[in-house]
Amino acid sequence: FSAKPNPAAMDDDLAEMAALRARSERYKEHQKQYGDRASAKREREMEEQRIRTKLEVEKEKQEQARAQRKAEIEKATQEMMGALPTEFGMKKDDGKGDIHKKRQREDIDQQAIDKTIKKIQKLKLPVTCEVVLAHGTKTIGALGLDPKGGRLLTGGYDYTVKMWDFAGMTQSLQSFREMDPEEGHLVKQLRYNKGGKFLAITGYRCAGIFTRDGHREFKCSRGDMYIHDLLHTYGHVAALTDGHWNPKDETEFLTSSEDGTMRIWDIGVERRSKECIKLKPRSGGRRTPVTSCAFSPDGSMIAGAGRLGSLQIWERKKGRTGPRAKKRVFDAHTPQTETSCLMFASDNRYLVSRGGDHTVKLWDVRKFKRPIKVWEGLENLYPTSDVAFSPKGDLIVCGTSNREE
Repeated sequence: FSAKPNPAAMDDDLAEMAALRARSERYKEHQKQYGDRASAKREREMEEQRIRTKLEVEKEKQEQARAQRKAEIEKATQEMMGALPTEFGMKKDDGKGDIHKKRQREDIDQQAIDKTIKKIQKLKLPVTCEVVLAHGTKTIGALGLDPKGGRLLTGGYDYTVKMWDFAGMTQSLQSFREMDPEEGHLVKQLRYNKGGKFLAITGYRCAGIFTRDGHREFKCSRGDMYIHDLLHTYGHVAALTDGHWNPKDETEFLTSSEDGTMRIWDIGVERRSKECIKLKPRSGGRRTPVTSCAFSPDGSMIAGAGRLGSLQIWERKKGRTGPRAKKRVFDAHTPQTETSCLMFASDNRYLVSRGGDHTVKLWDVRKFKRPIKVWEGLENLYPTSDVAFSPKGDLIVCGTSNREE
């Protein structure tokens, strides 16, 4: 006996089998999709945990380095002040000497300590208190301090300038503004004028003037590199190296460049330079890159340093610079080194230069043939290493470099 197949029942079975197969495939896809998401989430959480652990380790290292630095400063301070005698402050006689002699020795030691403290206070050196401001991970190439002492600028090889306000700073020690003066170019110099504006010198050929809050107010014009005589073009045609404000005029500033010229600009008149000053090379004809420049405090002189080792000084009268340098020394520093900084003393009589040949030299402007004092062995590996006079002109401070071992 054989029963006839029921077509309707067969269709139902086939449909049910197809539905089961579809559900199975959807389940597999669901598992694959959401299983991958779950594994990705787990990996992301593990990566975040690794990053947190790394940051905690780095923070701990920074705290240890800060504590070590503080201990070194305290140790240096104690060495400068001198060690206290063991019997200092004792009130009773220990039987080994006369009380009067002990007190006499204590008075002498205390006088020496007071004298040392007065010397430290006179120099106004911050030997015990410090705050670490984190600009970034790359070299800081420029610092600029507001004349009133309320704000600080830091510029680095990360092309960024950070602005710090001491009055509004919290315990987080964060900058209140961050900016790029010229995108993709190193920051070489940052200088405030008396009005609160600051000059930014970068590796680009155009300098910029910014307001106290970091907004661009003025940008120098670019020169035409195809013009042979640079006196006939509006601006620099190569990278800038240095810049200074005119101490007697808040609207006038000086820039130097690797194109062998220095230019004076006026932000209140026009965007082309007022004057173009050429550094005279020893051999003649060939351009000599200008590595640094400076205004004298009374604005009557301009100094420039060349990469071939020369120092040259121009006189200014009635707001105009003479066509030729009045004083020159062609072998002031070793040729093909960066004379990274020039600065006049407050009395306009002396000029100090920071050489790339690891020296600092002091010059008498009236007798400009040879230096009156030379300090050697002061490592200089950066083209922005500075040197400066103290306000009274009785001290000279300079930056030095450390070679990585």
